[in-house]
Amino acid sequence: MNGKKAAALLMLGITLFLLLYPSLASGSLLIKVTNSSKGGVQQLHIKCGKAWAHNAEESDQAGWFLVTNETKTFELVDLSGKMEVFAQVRLPIGKYNALRLSILDATALINNTETKLKLPSKELVVQVSFNIGFGKETVLSLDFNPDYDKIVKTRNLSINPKASTA
Repeated sequence: MNGKKAAALLMLGITLFLLLYPSLASGSLLIKVTNSSKGGVQQLHIKCGKAWAHNAEESDQAGWFLVTNETKTFELVDLSGKMEVFAQVRLPIGKYNALRLSILDATALINNTETKLKLPSKELVVQVSFNIGFGKETVLSLDFNPDYDKIVKTRNLSINPKASTA
């Protein structure tokens, strides 16, 4: 094999590696939403916007990877004991330690009256430790865990979210 062919094959190999490496050095994250609480409202709608996952090896300000930028509304009373897909995305392999969600809106049906709930914050950070492995799917369960008594009394969105790997 002459030098030009060897150089061309080497360049082809490097190009293929650079094209394929990002997809090979990643895994899949699937986030499902549930609700383990039962309580005193007829309906509870939470509208979520963007969501991010935080790489544990980065600073608190950096290392956030966009998981979804779709707006999605969940009816939590109906989700009691069920799961609904929130997002699925490919992420770089590594250790992650938090999810951040933007909460756009929340309403509750209380005594047959729809009530817009006050939001304590537009963003919600949930601490959760998970790994994204090479070519593997990681499934996270996000339980919004609403405090229905507080919601009825204060008309504020009161949730105590918990996330875990399934």
